[in-house]
Amino acid sequence: MSIISSDDLKLEANLGKQTDPAILEPHIMSAEIELRRILGNDKYLQIEGYQLSAVESEMKTLAEVKKGAVYLAMAYAIHSLNIETQGNGIVKVKGWDQSRSELLTRNEVKEMSNYFRSTAMIFLQPHIPSNNDPEKSGDSIDLGDSYMGVL
Repeated sequence: MSIISSDDLKLEANLGKQTDPAILEPHIMSAEIELRRILGNDKYLQIEGYQLSAVESEMKTLAEVKKGAVYLAMAYAIHSLNIETQGNGIVKVKGWDQSRSELLTRNEVKEMSNYFRSTAMIFLQPHIPSNNDPEKSGDSIDLGDSYMGVL
């Protein structure tokens, strides 16, 4: 079971219903792999189990982690979504009437990817166990200068 779905990603990222879930799934998988590494497998499984919970605090934790996972998935997905393939790419609109658009530049893609990654960490930070006490969360984590390659 995954914490997020392609529908979650489409809704949060405003990708539209026409975006093929098959395009998003590899990026969701990448985000979930990274999420497991960030949270640790035990914490990840614990939060994943909250999907069946009715406890308010657990639902809140799940909602925050889901938001973080969606932003991580977008950090991965934006690189492939910015490739013009049958009109599904992320484009920037030029002009007031939104009639003209163009693909983002490599630097713009990198900036957006970094934005998605840093936003993900805002939601995930309170749920990251500390190295000294696995039960304690909320300590900071230094991911360094994460690099997302651009095609």
